Amino acid sequence: MIPTEKAKELYGQIVLAVDRLEKTNEEFKTSHSPRTFRGGGPSEFIHERLIRNLSDLPFRLTFSFGQTQPLLQLLKNNELDLLIATQHVASSGLVFTRLTTESFILVGSHLSKTFIDPTTVQTELESMKWISYGPDIPIIRRFWMETFGARSTINPTYVVPDLRVVKTMVIQGLGISVLPDYLIHDELLAGTLKVLFTPPKPVVNDLWVVHRSSDSNDSAFIEFLDLLTI
Repeated sequence: MIPTEKAKELYGQIVLAVDRLEKTNEEFKTSHSPRTFRGGGPSEFIHERLIRNLSDLPFRLTFSFGQTQPLLQLLKNNELDLLIATQHVASSGLVFTRLTTESFILVGSHLSKTFIDPTTVQTELESMKWISYGPDIPIIRRFWMETFGARSTINPTYVVPDLRVVKTMVIQGLGISVLPDYLIHDELLAGTLKVLFTPPKPVVNDLWVVHRSSDSNDSAFIEFLDLLTI
């Protein structure tokens, strides 16, 4: 194939840019800059359990926050390398490994009333102000169903999509909520939060580490997994 005169003219105008692109690409391949590892999961869990251990990682790290289902799709699309999931969703090509178990606890401020009588607690709780992570009261709904065996009719006064903010609002006495134990451990010890009602059977939820099966031997994945299990 022989280029036309128009093609030769075009090449003359872009040849310097092509040369720079090829040079940059070669320098990138031979550089020793650290690779980027892409993690995802609940921002609250990563904040409480992970960031304190990040300083010694030999690679760059980026995070994507959000709920499990959309983040699973990013993992499938090779836009994430690892995901901390709040639920197990069977999916071809993905490996789920149980990371830890969280307990859901009904809490209020130190001034809140505690409930002991199981025959009246459900009615009393429904009349209180609630703070929820989402409009569909996901954590509260799970706690309610497993504790009382019924669907909740609670209409939350506040809806805040960050459990750390929910915790602060509960401490300030704006309402009550159900929060995971890892998030409120220190506040329960300090007395700024207190358990309002303890169900007969603990309400728990498993957290999972999810990765593509093809990445099981990846060195960055193994190092990041070690970080999660400290």
